Amino acid sequence: MTAININKNNFQNEVMNSDKPVLLDFWAPWCAP
Repeated sequence: MTAININKNNFQNEVMNSDKPVLLDFWAPWCAP
């Protein structure tokens, strides 16, 4: 499985319309782990 960048332009197609389970990892550069 390959990681892809999700944005507002591809969210619906890549996440909501996926025929496979989707794992999302939300992050921000200003938020330390």
